[in-house]
Amino acid sequence: MKKKGFTLIELLGVVIILGVLSLIAFPPLLNQIKNAKQGIKDSTKTLIIDAAKDYYEDNTNNFDLIEGMTYCIDIKTLTDENYLNKNLKNENLNNIDTSKKVKLIYHNEKFNYDVVDSCQNNSLTRNNIEVPIVTEDSGLYKSTTDHDRFIYRGGNSINNWIELNEGTEETPNYVKYRIISFENDGTIKVIRDENIGRYSWDKAGNRTPDNGNTYCDATGCNVWGNQDDTLYNGEPLGDIFHYSYYSNMILTNSSSGTVSNISTLNAFLNSMTNDSTVSWQSAINLDKYIVNHKFNVGGVYYEYNSDTYGDKGLQTEKKEESLFTWEGKIGLPSITEFVESSTNPNCTSIYSNYGGNPNHDGWPCSIDNYNYKTYSYNQWSINALSSRKNQVWVFNGSRGNFGQWDNTNNNYGVRPAFYLNPSLSLIGEGSEANPYRIVGELWKK
Repeated sequence: MKKKGFTLIELLGVVIILGVLSLIAFPPLLNQIKNAKQGIKDSTKTLIIDAAKDYYEDNTNNFDLIEGMTYCIDIKTLTDENYLNKNLKNENLNNIDTSKKVKLIYHNEKFNYDVVDSCQNNSLTRNNIEVPIVTEDSGLYKSTTDHDRFIYRGGNSINNWIELNEGTEETPNYVKYRIISFENDGTIKVIRDENIGRYSWDKAGNRTPDNGNTYCDATGCNVWGNQDDTLYNGEPLGDIFHYSYYSNMILTNSSSGTVSNISTLNAFLNSMTNDSTVSWQSAINLDKYIVNHKFNVGGVYYEYNSDTYGDKGLQTEKKEESLFTWEGKIGLPSITEFVESSTNPNCTSIYSNYGGNPNHDGWPCSIDNYNYKTYSYNQWSINALSSRKNQVWVFNGSRGNFGQWDNTNNNYGVRPAFYLNPSLSLIGEGSEANPYRIVGELWKK
């Protein structure tokens, strides 16, 4: 008679079978447990975000609806002000990390919400980078003239450096630019950090009555574009060109006529040769970055007359300057942008830095500590003097003031400015040592 029980071999077989079954069954079980825990986490995150949405609805006045604006809500605020208690049982509040934050980014007319460890409140998220917005010292500011526009102010130490390839993939040529502004249409306006050389704004004889330019002066013309690509208040100019700064002078200004072709500098920068001169744009490879955009090209008046024109402060100045626009690819900085880039409280208008102002106070808009743009020699702006046909505003390199007495056929420094495509993604920190660069380019460093 055999003894009841299992042999060692039978026991080993059972153990092996159980081991195989555990290998098959245990991982799914672990995954179920993990997914259950993750489900709890996700549901908690959803409840936190729902609480943040309720908080936003009750505090809408604290949030600007600007594309790319970032805001932070402390989870502790949501618990302290009873927004989370509405959705969670009291015992679950103890399991929530109140040091975390809810990050809100306004995009495509709505907020995107996320729960994060850290968050930069009141910052701008554009082109894959996040930049804090400041209200003092150097950095990125909200523009005082356009609610949805952000401008850099301060000295060379601010993180608005960007490096662009003016060459090709095979023979790259990396050149430093500076970001002037993040525009409300998603584009980024940049200016070349160094001059490309000295050129005339418009050569003498370029636009005369013989070739259909009855408005222009034979010594040079201070209109950047022509009749077809220059607008007044967003509308075509029509048959007669009235290039006046003040709207109430448009119909009575005797300086009127037709302008049939563009300035020589405009042609030089925008891939068209003039007088057998090779254009700058045709010699470089920047088209992959640049978008067609409107530039403010209106004339700027320089005299201060409070009785006639009122206080020529920055806001009024910018509004009036933008009556005239030119649409194209490559332009120059506007005179107002030099004013806007200064953190000096004494730099309030063009007049505060105008060479004819006896109370200039050391040209406050041009002191190196207050302006990120470098000075080497006189540089052209894109803005005409409204009371002359052949004079354009200049940044004086030796004295640092603004001048308007120079004819367009003089040779001065040129720093091209243009708008980058809003779809570009950037990497880097924006410092001179580690400037922003464009993501995904084969020829990047």
